[in-house]
Amino acid sequence: MLGLARSTCYHKPTPVREQDLQIMHTMDCMYQEDPTRGKRRYADDLTHEGYKVGQDKVRRLMQLMAIASVYCKPRTTVIDLARYKYP
Repeated sequence: MLGLARSTCYHKPTPVREQDLQIMHTMDCMYQEDPTRGKRRYADDLTHEGYKVGQDKVRRLMQLMAIASVYCKPRTTVIDLARYKYP
């Protein structure tokens, strides 16, 4: 009647593991230092900190934390206003 699947009522979300919370806290501190850091640099820096993580886990945690690296986007189509536009 409501348009919901029966499994929606029985789904119990799993909590985030304690180790992942520690990694996320470290990533948050790293993000405050340098927001241009991406998944590769996070994985390398966390490995140097002593955590065993790969790029896939870092990417998943970044999505969970809503962290995105800040960088300049390429400006491939910059229109020169002084030139004539041909029809």
